[in-house]
Amino acid sequence: MGVITSQQLLRYYELFKNIDVTFTKDIITLTGLQVNQIFLKCIGDQWPCVLYSSSFSQAKLIISKSPVLMEKITKAKNTVSLRLAFQLRGGKSSNAFRSFFINGKVTGFSQYTKKPDELQIVTVQFTHQPPDDYIEVIGNILDAHVNATRRKDDRILLSVEAIRTIKLLRKETVVQINNQALKCIIRDISFSGAKIIVVGTADSYLNAPAVLYLDFDDPRERIQLAGTIVRYEDVDKPNMVALGMHFDESKIPLSYKMHINLFVASNLQIQTNLGTKPKTDEKPQPPSSGNAPQSLSKPGENNEQSEKPETNLPEESTSQ
Repeated sequence: MGVITSQQLLRYYELFKNIDVTFTKDIITLTGLQVNQIFLKCIGDQWPCVLYSSSFSQAKLIISKSPVLMEKITKAKNTVSLRLAFQLRGGKSSNAFRSFFINGKVTGFSQYTKKPDELQIVTVQFTHQPPDDYIEVIGNILDAHVNATRRKDDRILLSVEAIRTIKLLRKETVVQINNQALKCIIRDISFSGAKIIVVGTADSYLNAPAVLYLDFDDPRERIQLAGTIVRYEDVDKPNMVALGMHFDESKIPLSYKMHINLFVASNLQIQTNLGTKPKTDEKPQPPSSGNAPQSLSKPGENNEQSEKPETNLPEESTSQ
């Protein structure tokens, strides 16, 4: 993970305090959430559960119905704590692993499945601000989502510094245009598109479907970006052309947005240090269920279409 200041953490907390993130498989992978290390603790005992969704102010958990748990919650006057663990981006060493408890109070129960005796959703309202590691992990995702909308056309010239900041392995890559794989060089990039240089003439590529392949580090991954060639520019070298590619915004992976946001966030921090107020200090609106990724929508909205998290819970545990 990159270095993040207390000022940035405070900004994340104030901007995104009440915005829920639904923990789909993609979000679990991006955050490094350890699904077998999630427990609801009450009066010394703890029960395994699934983190369905969470904000900086509350969490919704999927947990097996248990008379013992219900009795303990009642006895504790709804006071509980939630144990979470994350493998932080950037390493597999033990110092990249974080686990912590967040104190809270149970404020509601609801049925998760049609069978009333199986699983339930428990809502826990946090009584304290979550740890900094948690704010950073979730804040990075929400910040990338917001900036991908507000700054989607801001171009990043791929200098050596920019490549290092977004953790792109190389400018030289492959683009597939009209099902033909071509070597290319990326000149600039944004949340919504890229400018690439290829061999050929503009007439054969304009308005053609394309797929751009990018290799990133930390974590090491190859990302595919589908889109269309929408414009061209001549370049000095013969038999070569610069093509403007617009990505299909409904198919842009969140992991790509997070890489690009590393550069955007770095520039915004520089503006803040220089005394220039960044535009993203405006209060964001919660993502609407119509155009936001499912992983950022609120639980209960479009539940039939939302990807349900894994619910293979181990047997009831009463370990300390």
